[in-house]
Amino acid sequence: MDLEAVRVLAWPEFLASPGQLHHAFTKENGQLTYDGQFVFDLTTPLAAEQVGVGYHVQKNEIILIIHNEAEMTSLLGDLLRKLLLMRITVLHTEISSKYSMETISILEDEFAVLINTSHPSIKTRLGDGLKCAALRMSRCRKFCLEVDMSTSLHDWYAEHKEAITSCDDIHQMKVRRARLYVTNHTIYSHCFDCKPHWWLCLCFCWLLSAPCYMSYRKLTCTDIYVEIHGEITPAKSVQDESSRVAIDSSRRSYQTV
Repeated sequence: MDLEAVRVLAWPEFLASPGQLHHAFTKENGQLTYDGQFVFDLTTPLAAEQVGVGYHVQKNEIILIIHNEAEMTSLLGDLLRKLLLMRITVLHTEISSKYSMETISILEDEFAVLINTSHPSIKTRLGDGLKCAALRMSRCRKFCLEVDMSTSLHDWYAEHKEAITSCDDIHQMKVRRARLYVTNHTIYSHCFDCKPHWWLCLCFCWLLSAPCYMSYRKLTCTDIYVEIHGEITPAKSVQDESSRVAIDSSRRSYQTV
């Protein structure tokens, strides 16, 4: 893992055999265990409680709430020296038009994603973002740091699952819980991003609402954006029958014509 930026493994397989993702993870008495000195587990509030910061999930995004400089300093150290474990969901919709009949398939895949923050492709950008947030905190300013790996995982999934739009098929993907927010304010609302559906259906509403919201954010908060661009490496899969059954039974799949 020291040479890899990001490693992924199907979540059910991770629960069945956690050591496949990294040797820091083990399974004892049917429960996942790991050394908290090396892993920051962003899938549960436990790691955040140990650091002393607030933790909650809003709109499928992970949010860490900072109240003072001491919490910020402690969190900064943990995020820069530990492996970050995330549980990310990809909702994959495929529209197939073979034989002149449209078939819609929806597949929900969950992955254990381990981010190596000491990797050169991640360390500098993440460190700069955290230091900028710490500076705002020291000046009693409002800030929101967003660490986003949705684009990287989206691109990896499209290639790994061959989910690339072609003449016959259309693929659409949504990535959930791929953003980590560190803030002493509120998170940035991406619903005002300039997207095709705004221009096609609600262009006038966007022109009225989006500039007001963006002006409000600039006046009340400093938004810091860090995108994770590290190469994603699938963990070596060593499936036995029990883990294969666990994966097959956990994947949610829907199909309609």
